[in-house]
Amino acid sequence: STLTGCWPPTHGVRFDLAPEDSLLPRAQTLAHALKEREYRTAFFMDNTTFAWMPPDVGFDEIVQPPPNAVDFAVTYVQPAAILYYYFLNNRLGFHFDPSLRLNAAYRTIYKPQYMEKEISNFLWRMRSETKFFMAVHLVCIHVPFCVSYPYSTYFRPGFGPVLNRFGYRPLLEQIVLKKEAKEEFSDEERWQIYTQEINLYDALTRSSDSSFGAIIDSIRKAGLYDNSYIVFLSDHGENLPEPGLRYLYASSTHGFFMWGDGDTHIPLAIKFPDNRHAGRRVERLVRSIDIAPTLLDSLGLPAMKTDGVSRMPDIEGKSDDRERWTYAETGESAPMFFVADHLAYEFDDYFQAHEIDPPSLRIHKKKKYMPNLIMSKDRMVRTEQWKLISYPIVTSSTLSFRTELFDVIADRNNCEDVSSSHPAVVQELHAKLWPFIEQDLKEFGSGSLRSVERPGRYVSRDRDDPKNPSPNPVHEQVSH
Repeated sequence: STLTGCWPPTHGVRFDLAPEDSLLPRAQTLAHALKEREYRTAFFMDNTTFAWMPPDVGFDEIVQPPPNAVDFAVTYVQPAAILYYYFLNNRLGFHFDPSLRLNAAYRTIYKPQYMEKEISNFLWRMRSETKFFMAVHLVCIHVPFCVSYPYSTYFRPGFGPVLNRFGYRPLLEQIVLKKEAKEEFSDEERWQIYTQEINLYDALTRSSDSSFGAIIDSIRKAGLYDNSYIVFLSDHGENLPEPGLRYLYASSTHGFFMWGDGDTHIPLAIKFPDNRHAGRRVERLVRSIDIAPTLLDSLGLPAMKTDGVSRMPDIEGKSDDRERWTYAETGESAPMFFVADHLAYEFDDYFQAHEIDPPSLRIHKKKKYMPNLIMSKDRMVRTEQWKLISYPIVTSSTLSFRTELFDVIADRNNCEDVSSSHPAVVQELHAKLWPFIEQDLKEFGSGSLRSVERPGRYVSRDRDDPKNPSPNPVHEQVSH
């Protein structure tokens, strides 16, 4: 969406590890648009476990670990094999297994300086270019929070009641698992686990900040800083533990549900050439699909066909008062986060939904599950005050879409449905949301219609923290 300026249903790439025939967006990318204007283009990414940059997206040069099933497996078995990989984390080891060198999939031993050096070398070469476009995706602040040395020693992550200093065993899920075993952590132990999770997140933030600083230093040393646009953003955030959440304190995560703004409220900062507009802060709602149109507008280049719009009026202090809205949808979720009667998946677990392409060892989602995966998405339309969430519901073998409305100013965790008090708002936002659902129904159909058997294991009905009241239960309202 950032590269195309388009909503997911428009560009067509709806999941990580998409099937081979839907890896490429069906919309022009910013890299394509700039390459047509004789820009040199390059892309850097340090982890291809769950996504990678395919060829033909518009980048002349792509630097990333080779996407393969080995990394996918290592994500789950790394704790048991960490000593093996530790002894390979050197030049001799890189000769034995070149994929280790730039690969953050091996997180507890990952050394970011090798990728930073690749980026620095590219920037040094760009001194002789009149114009270039470089995109860097660092996959560091990401669950499971796995921290490499020396950042694993920062913020006193310790071990606490769960023996985990590096993050590969989801901390907060241990609370739920222990409760299901008819046992309990003490209040003190629970808060130690919450604190441990946040400390790991802070340590990863420090690691990412160091890498970002190294890249900025390389831009300066190459003499490119003053005349460059620099855009700092994240592709998503995380839902971190805090009191009053609608879902139980499971692992910090993203993409599983639409409650709260933890995974959709991201940082966005733009540095313009010669520090134009320095210090300007835009308080209005903006979207990742607005970035490409904004840059092309500022550069004075022809616009692409996008769903987003240029935000240069905001940056120049000329924004209007019209209400703004954005759309978002879940990725591949899990039944434990589904509301009652939610459309169920056709597969039993994450691995069953994927397959390996033998020649390349790349992992893809099985094409036969795509209609079901698409229609199982929760979706939202959000304005600066309101959020309407839609859930796909199956009753009597019929698919419908239940909605809930939240006042995001008064209820930022989205615990109280206020649909009955604001029917006009529901109608207005539903008119924006329904075309996305309708488009997917036409393209994919409804798939098999079966409701989830065990919904909402992590949807809050009571609080782990007795000081915080229980949110209202999910209302059974169906929108038409």
